[in-house]
Amino acid sequence: CTLGTGSITVTSPLGAGLEYSIDGTNYQVSTSFTGLATSTYSLTVRNAQGCVSTATSVTINAQPLTPATPTASTVQPICTVATGSITVASPLGAGLEYSIDGTNYQSSTSFTGLATNTYNLTVRNAQGCISSAAAVTINAQPLTPATPTASTVQPTCTVGTGSITVASPLGAGLEYSIDGTNYQVSTSFTGLATNTYNLTVRNAQGCISSATAVTINAQPLTPATPTASTVQPTCTVASGSITVTAPIGVGLEYSIDGTNYQSSTLFAGLTSATYNLTVRNAQGCISSVTAVTINAQPLTPATPTASTVQPTCTVGTGSITVASPLGAGLEYSIDGTNYQASTLFAGLTSATYNLTVRNAQGCISSATAVTINAQPLTPATPTASTVQPTCTVATGSITVTAPLGAGLEYSIDGTNYQASTLFAGLTSVTYNLTVRNAQGCISSATAVTINA
Repeated sequence: CTLGTGSITVTSPLGAGLEYSIDGTNYQVSTSFTGLATSTYSLTVRNAQGCVSTATSVTINAQPLTPATPTASTVQPICTVATGSITVASPLGAGLEYSIDGTNYQSSTSFTGLATNTYNLTVRNAQGCISSAAAVTINAQPLTPATPTASTVQPTCTVGTGSITVASPLGAGLEYSIDGTNYQVSTSFTGLATNTYNLTVRNAQGCISSATAVTINAQPLTPATPTASTVQPTCTVASGSITVTAPIGVGLEYSIDGTNYQSSTLFAGLTSATYNLTVRNAQGCISSVTAVTINAQPLTPATPTASTVQPTCTVGTGSITVASPLGAGLEYSIDGTNYQASTLFAGLTSATYNLTVRNAQGCISSATAVTINAQPLTPATPTASTVQPTCTVATGSITVTAPLGAGLEYSIDGTNYQASTLFAGLTSVTYNLTVRNAQGCISSATAVTINA
């Protein structure tokens, strides 16, 4: 393969005086003919006597061809397969063998399971001629990116979507995906709905990392607008309270000023104002506001004043008329139980009444004691003695004999009353004697006659 000429060496006959020729003309003592080109030579022997043997045809073959320098294709290691392969593309043919190490030859054109290296590919033919070597490189397996890490911004009470930002690995040629299909250079994925995303990294060689599951939580629910009951200030309690009735639950806090939150649903000791009631959950979401008003403490009516009409000599009952306070929505009572809109209480028997006023808010004033006196007694029908006119005295007199007592006055004409029980100088007539007491009550009349 490497030497272009051949040689012929005579093996017999050998001996002294013998000469040899391969062209029938030129003889030599040496049995060896070298540097012979491809041809068929006629080998003859001549002895000392000049006799020439019959010719033997000896052929020097053509120089065997060395295979052409081979060409090959490669399958390089990939992200998931660590080895590569070499496949000879040319020369191909019967009797050819191939090697990537110059020692071990095979008839197959394929070399598989090759580690990273530069291999010297040669071809050997049936004559043992070996081609020039072709350097074929199997690259190093491309590195798979590390499993990514990421930070998240979760949905908030007011923003319904979240975002994922890749923290590592970072670098030129890296792309990122949260669905395994669509890759991007940016490390940020925004506007993400609630879901668990599989975050992967792809490098320039197309190697994809293991997936990191990253969850975007559901948007935290904002509590429902609260409802509440109130206890308003009363006539005797100046403050009110608010009690949240809904929503109720673990992790909820309540506020009436938007700043200070508490787990208790009760807000007590509240002065008159309109409070903005809100609910905050464990995620910090705050409900819409419910305006809850604590009214001003209702005013208690002033202590009432009243006038009375007392029982008279002829009317056994009295009456009370409220003088103040007066006004719409006010009611009045003389027993603390039964209230009326009218300011007049009539037909009252003798007693001391506790007059109170109640307003529309149910506040009751302090009581005013109002006394209806006992009906004054009418004096008994009077009795009297008379001194009649005589022969010498033209007038008579009447002397009341009963009733007698302090404060009693007497009249014989129903008009003129006197404290004295004696009526003297009376002309002849029939007089109607009555008694009037200090209360002005007048007795029934007693007819008393002064004779002529």
